[in-house]
Amino acid sequence: MSAKTAIVIGGGPAGALSALVLKKHGITPTVYEKRTWETSPDDRHPFWDVGGSIDLYGNGLRALERLGFIDDVLVNGGGSCSKLFFFLMDGSDGMAQNLVVDKPGEYRPIQILRSSYHKILMKNCEKQGIQIHTKKQVVDVQQTATNVTATFADGTSATADFLIAADGIYSSVRRILFPDHKPVQRHGVGFVGVFDLGVAPAEGVPLLGFEHGEMAIYSAPVAGNLIYTVHCPEDNAGAWVLMQCKKPAEGEDPDWLPYQDLPRESTRLANIVEEWGAPASVTNAVRFSKRITPIHMSDVPDMSTLHKGRVLFIGDAGHGTLPTQGQGLCQAIEDCNVLHELLVNFPGFAEGDYVDVFALFDEIRLPRVHFVANQSRTVMGHLTASSNIQMKVDRFVFRLILGVRNGLSLNDAIFGYNCDKDVSKALEKYRKRRQAGKGGASAAA
Repeated sequence: MSAKTAIVIGGGPAGALSALVLKKHGITPTVYEKRTWETSPDDRHPFWDVGGSIDLYGNGLRALERLGFIDDVLVNGGGSCSKLFFFLMDGSDGMAQNLVVDKPGEYRPIQILRSSYHKILMKNCEKQGIQIHTKKQVVDVQQTATNVTATFADGTSATADFLIAADGIYSSVRRILFPDHKPVQRHGVGFVGVFDLGVAPAEGVPLLGFEHGEMAIYSAPVAGNLIYTVHCPEDNAGAWVLMQCKKPAEGEDPDWLPYQDLPRESTRLANIVEEWGAPASVTNAVRFSKRITPIHMSDVPDMSTLHKGRVLFIGDAGHGTLPTQGQGLCQAIEDCNVLHELLVNFPGFAEGDYVDVFALFDEIRLPRVHFVANQSRTVMGHLTASSNIQMKVDRFVFRLILGVRNGLSLNDAIFGYNCDKDVSKALEKYRKRRQAGKGGASAAA
């Protein structure tokens, strides 16, 4: 039996981790990324040196542990916060969501720069000899009974046994294979920034952005303005996300390209934040940023499947969601962990196994990603309002919800999740179906 091969579309964190999982199981992956190694013609930074911070919660960290990458993440950085605070824009009316449950084996959430986490994965890809090709924008995907071929904008193509679509929330593969699926919903336009920890020059405001806690959301619900700040101590950095919750103009996502005229943009945005009435520490975090990137706040309407033929969707490409629960990256890690567990139970991944594996992937992942997406939308609904009266009612209700969740540890439904039970349950049903003569092509181990 010949060794299996896979095309991975997307060189971001989801694509890199997917490639590492495939390699672990003897499947040879090749990664194709549409961006270049540079972020600008005169800048030699790698394409992953972009964005702001990411949150790795217990569910994502447990999955990384089972995949064998937890030590790399813990050694290479990540501060820990136990609470996420919600304030009005001026820092008043605070309420907190507990992020940690005091239970054996529970990980405290990690806050780390996206670039630092991505670099960890890319170094592992290099160690494993995984090939990564840049400047490869996929424009077509064709399948036969035995393989799948991706064609790129430069006229080249690649053929393999399988294809992993990990090309983000504006996935080209999703548009190609599911042209009738509802378009991405854009809920806001904004910016993400990174700054060094310390004292602002001449301002004397300690720890920029953290006057009210190391992880906080400041919102003006009626105006639809939102700022998120977070502390990444191992990177000696902080990060912020600024959002205006209004539908942006039609068009593609800004694609993670940082502003080149940083002094102009940081001053412009800081002045806007100051006009919003944000605390001085938040305003200065924006004013003294060392990188700013324009972004959109977007949401992929729930998919009815995460695969088509020999193509499997991983991460935002299949279930990109609003960032209000900080679960975008963690859900991609969960995807990769479930794929790993299924491949463990289908050793060798014989021809035809992919039909059963991909169907089981849907059975396990769809309920989970839909639940997380809906929870994220619910939180988003409490951060915007059509009037002051609605704002007060929503914040009162939200405070009650957080009180119940914190008191009863109900946040376990997201942060305390462990995929093992769902995988075991799905495999047991699969074996029973096979025993009844209704199963797939081959038996799981």
